[in-house]
Amino acid sequence: MQNYYYGNNYNLSTHALRNNYHSNKNQRCLRLYVANALKHNEKKDLFARSAVRVIDKLGVGGFTLRDVASDLNVTTGSLQYYFASKEELLTHAKNVLFDDLAEKLKVAGAKHDGPRKIIEMALSVLPTDERAAITWRVYIGLLSLTLPDKKMRREQARRGRNWVERFKEALCESQAKAELSANLDAEKAAIQLVMYLEGLSTNAVTDPDFFTAEKQKALLKSFVNEILAN
Repeated sequence: MQNYYYGNNYNLSTHALRNNYHSNKNQRCLRLYVANALKHNEKKDLFARSAVRVIDKLGVGGFTLRDVASDLNVTTGSLQYYFASKEELLTHAKNVLFDDLAEKLKVAGAKHDGPRKIIEMALSVLPTDERAAITWRVYIGLLSLTLPDKKMRREQARRGRNWVERFKEALCESQAKAELSANLDAEKAAIQLVMYLEGLSTNAVTDPDFFTAEKQKALLKSFVNEILAN
């Protein structure tokens, strides 16, 4: 039987419309799910950054979930909706700090080319100001929580290798443009850079009076230039 609007294609058209409706509905649900997931992650990051502020004041062992909730003027129950335990919050806070440093590397790397790119990337994560110093102080304190747990060690190793890869890519890019010697072992140099950065930053937040911002920069530039000259 023919339909006035669709003729012999009525059933096909109805089927297509029905499929389109369900497809659009699924897309709306997916967008809503993604939006809610993003909001959820943003909330977790917000709590994590609050934890960083509190930890810097009270120490890793001296703060409670209630302290973090108070810092944001929310209930402890609201915080526990996102983090079942203090350890879970601490782990997320550590990862947020490390990812913040990784983002600094990325931004600094995008602004420069050649050997200067390597130096600027490294300089970008040094604790040469109070905000960066807080990041490193808390990060180092939280790092101790990672060591006893095999799963967390693997996750930390993955993030650490990401730093190595970023420097390695920058070094290989400079080699391809003949800005650095083709004989340079890019992976070895990248590993040395990351190890030196972590060591210098740890010492800088431990003894800031000795490792001033200017001394940090001078030491790092000297080390990078020495590596790139090999």
